[in-house]
Amino acid sequence: KDATIATFSPLEGTLKDINGETVHAVYPAADITDGEVSLPATEDWSDAQTLPFAYAVSSIQNSKVDLQFKHVFTFLKLTITADALKNATSSDGDKSIHQLVIKSAGDALGVRKGTFSFDTQKANISETSGSIYYTLTEAFNPESETERSVYIPLLPVTTEFDINIYLQHKNAEGKFATIHEVVKKTPSTGFEAGHVYTLKLVGTTSGEEEKPSTGTIEGEEGEIHLSA
Repeated sequence: KDATIATFSPLEGTLKDINGETVHAVYPAADITDGEVSLPATEDWSDAQTLPFAYAVSSIQNSKVDLQFKHVFTFLKLTITADALKNATSSDGDKSIHQLVIKSAGDALGVRKGTFSFDTQKANISETSGSIYYTLTEAFNPESETERSVYIPLLPVTTEFDINIYLQHKNAEGKFATIHEVVKKTPSTGFEAGHVYTLKLVGTTSGEEEKPSTGTIEGEEGEIHLSA
């Protein structure tokens, strides 16, 4: 999403204008208790939600605070194209995509429950998920648009493993059915926090006996614009 201006304000009204006073900041806004903050659950996500949890640790210098944010999560920029659905089939003939499912054959990808400590600047994940369910608030219709990109938050990992990506259609009864599946490998170094990994789905298999397309997702560190 395009970047917008975010306004930050202290929890207790004003900051103490004392040189060296430590300042903790989080985006989006969340309550900080005893130097800890709850992490958002990312097992169920949607394109209507802001990118989850960026943090900054700074101090007051000359009555100013410089907030340089870091990310706990990594992001998969997944681009769906109309071409990726040209051979897809659904029970009602509609190839529109309503939901994406990302499943891991290795490490956990999502958070069910966890906290972040400003003291250690590390996340403590108590409950994880091997799947991410990502809802499109407006379905991707291959008959009316050529492609669409979404940013999916994932937990950083340090190993290489396969992930399955399912493009799902919601039928008239409200049930989801997979109409296209892709298998990809994470990079050999895994997913690093603050990195954006790009994957563009450009075609489908042409026969039932063919295996899903395989390959490695590529990524690099870059600026992530925070959206309001």
